[in-house]
Amino acid sequence: MPMRMRAEKRMRKFLIEQMKSRKVLGARIAEGEKSEADLQRLEMAPQVFMFKNLFSGQVLYSQVPAYHQSQIDQQFPRPNWENRRPSRRNDLWRIMCVANFDNYEYAVAAYKGLVDLRRARDIHQKKELKQMRKLNDEGNLWYSGQYRPIYSQEAIADLAHVIEEFELENTRLMWESLWRKGDDEHWPLGLVSHEALPPFNPRDQTFLLDDLRSRARQEFAKQREAEKEKVGEEEKEGEAAYALTKSNAMKDVINSTTLRVLQLFFVFADFLPSFPIGQPRAAAAAPPAATFVRRKLLFMSFYYKRPMGHGAMATKFRLGSVTQTESAVRSADTPQPPTSSSPENTNQSDKNSHLEPPSHFANSCNRCYRLKKKCSREFPRCSNCTRLGSDCEYEDKKAKRRKTEMNSSSVEIHVVEGANTRNSPTPQDPQNAPDGTRSVSVPSLLRAESPLGARRLSHRASIAKRSALRALIPPTPMNLREEYITMDSVPEDKAHTFANSFFVNYGTKYPFISQTRFFSWFGRINFDQEAIVNLDGYLVMAIGSLIHDSNTKSATFSTFFSEKIIESIVDIIDFDMSQSSDLENVRLLLLLGIYSLHMFHADLCWSIVGALDRIAIQLDLYKSAEILHQRLFWSIYNFDKELSILRNKPSQVPPRHFIASPFPLTGSLHGQPDHNLDVINQEICYYQLVDRLVSQKLAVSSKETLKALASDVEKWRVSTSKIIHTRYCDSPMLQHYVSQVNMKYYYLFVEMDQVSESHSSQFTLQFLSNSFTLLISENHKICGLSLHNLFWYQSLFRVVKCTLDSLPRLLQGSDAAAEFADFNNNLQLIVNIVKFLSRQNGPYAAKVDRFQQKLAELAMLSIRSDAAGDTAALESARVEVENEVNQLL
Repeated sequence: MPMRMRAEKRMRKFLIEQMKSRKVLGARIAEGEKSEADLQRLEMAPQVFMFKNLFSGQVLYSQVPAYHQSQIDQQFPRPNWENRRPSRRNDLWRIMCVANFDNYEYAVAAYKGLVDLRRARDIHQKKELKQMRKLNDEGNLWYSGQYRPIYSQEAIADLAHVIEEFELENTRLMWESLWRKGDDEHWPLGLVSHEALPPFNPRDQTFLLDDLRSRARQEFAKQREAEKEKVGEEEKEGEAAYALTKSNAMKDVINSTTLRVLQLFFVFADFLPSFPIGQPRAAAAAPPAATFVRRKLLFMSFYYKRPMGHGAMATKFRLGSVTQTESAVRSADTPQPPTSSSPENTNQSDKNSHLEPPSHFANSCNRCYRLKKKCSREFPRCSNCTRLGSDCEYEDKKAKRRKTEMNSSSVEIHVVEGANTRNSPTPQDPQNAPDGTRSVSVPSLLRAESPLGARRLSHRASIAKRSALRALIPPTPMNLREEYITMDSVPEDKAHTFANSFFVNYGTKYPFISQTRFFSWFGRINFDQEAIVNLDGYLVMAIGSLIHDSNTKSATFSTFFSEKIIESIVDIIDFDMSQSSDLENVRLLLLLGIYSLHMFHADLCWSIVGALDRIAIQLDLYKSAEILHQRLFWSIYNFDKELSILRNKPSQVPPRHFIASPFPLTGSLHGQPDHNLDVINQEICYYQLVDRLVSQKLAVSSKETLKALASDVEKWRVSTSKIIHTRYCDSPMLQHYVSQVNMKYYYLFVEMDQVSESHSSQFTLQFLSNSFTLLISENHKICGLSLHNLFWYQSLFRVVKCTLDSLPRLLQGSDAAAEFADFNNNLQLIVNIVKFLSRQNGPYAAKVDRFQQKLAELAMLSIRSDAAGDTAALESARVEVENEVNQLL
């Protein structure tokens, strides 16, 4: 193998990272917005590429023949169930249209205009837009499967409007199919031409777009050379005409009757006057009008539905302008006042000279200035505006200050709480409940300072770097309580089973959802037909469905829920915690963490817990006295502590002496009656003991602290058992709850046994016995209790690992025979549990199946070694099984 230098290794690592980044995020050349100079530097043509999504019908704009994840994030800022943020998969995006523009200014302006119109549709004019779109019988956006054709139709209408409003002449559009453009009457006449893309294989799309780019760049270069030659010829013709005019003027002077006098005067005075001798000098030419005052307010208004000619109605945004003009310019036919040589008349003439109509203006007109065109500056209309029949407006650029003012219109949004019907959405929290009418300021999206009046407002601007302009705009946070998911019909009994399964398993361990409030909302929804539920309600039922499937070996989750929908919820969570929906973000993250437990996704669970811990510190949940904050913090606390002891890692929650949140809990959540408050406090107390045990394991432990911890664990067991016997004395699940408490109790002693000087195999035996009792019990199918989650599997394998680690120690002990017999009993019980788990459906079934074979071999070898007294081959078998356990952990 050849030796590689350090620089070569670094370069190889860099290239591998770049390849991975391209595979995940897309082409780096498409990242970020490109200016005119950037496009020329990258050897790009003045083009805009429109890609359509084959799955959803959405359209993505790009300035280069590629796309990047950052473009998707920018152009889909508010994803929801009807307009999800699309995936970047290459097989889902196909080219729909390639727009070739006359110059780079046109291309950049068109791209910005299209993005701004998309943003207006998704954010600022969302309600008005929905009223104009085609809806189905249920009032939702019409769709077939997951495809919604309105998105591509709106994109085409936006393109037609941008070309028409900005007058982007010589635009050439190349379509993958000409039927998409609709009727020609909807496109600006004389500004755009249509062509069809050549037939191509979808796998060759990249090569086709690159060929179109190179051809457009060559045509643009040829066009610029031709324009330069034309401008040179016009300049030469202008110089010749100027010389001819000057020569004729001199001839007129020379041929006058005063030629002799002028000649004598030239000789002696060496001076050529500009007026005939003996006549008064005429007044100087009037300067351009100084009282040309204009105030142009650019705005974007949502107006009519536009039929595109192919059976669809595409809504369209209109760019309008309101111009207020105050002009003191006199008309050309105004009679001139008589001139006089007197000083009074001369001064009066100078004072009124600015009222004379100017033939040329000092600056370019607004249209030529905006489009970077050469303006003839003729008054009242320049040559470009005259040729196209456009309005020509001039304003004094010198007097105009370099600042723009914000023009916004307040839109009154009336929020009415829905009636208590069967299809009503989740009720708002008290702190988020609407109390009438709230005003939201919608800023102008196009402003006069930008090249085409278009300037986008940043969606996620940093608080520390907000400009003064951004500070004037009221924030428009996303209210996650108003985000909904459409569920297919679910049998009423199944829906109640899912909800009950969640609260039976996690209602007291993670007490951040009020069970009474949830079922009050739940009872108003008719699940027998397609229902609209909010995000946390969907997650609660999905988790309950997973619990139900693990107990009954059914497949209700894949029937009624979608894993992709749940994973897409992460895209709308605000990890910056800069909006008013912070607590709703915490609720969703907690539910996603619980969901990851039943999907057996350890890395995702660890990442979510880390995010929750940081959020708890950022929002000061650990020292808040509000009841909802307390519930959220202790839920995060319990989650973190259980994961900490299973992974044998330090906790990320603040230490105990920093926590100021009241404990035990006394208040009820949302003012609803909470009958399980004593059980909730016992759960928190248990994880406080877990925190102390983790500190003993990872730090230096002492005999006194371990003894005190063991005493407190025993007290917790006694008090918890008393509460359970009191609350569930008449329930058939009493023994099940008792076994669950005992299982937790003995697991703590198994972990404590690893750092203690004394050891006992009875803790392992009791943990395995209670676990096996819960697994084979049929009663758990009635109430929904389940052990099939990541935490229990991890605790089981940790107990197995502790049992295997104890083998070398007990073989060297003074009472090796008795301890070795206990080891064989525990090992045989482990084999029985693993055999039972291998018959279950789940992610661990295949792994446990492989592990079962080696574990059975170890058990048989252990029994033979015990009978023969030979343990030589036992150690190698133990090491092999322990390696399998480490892989399962």
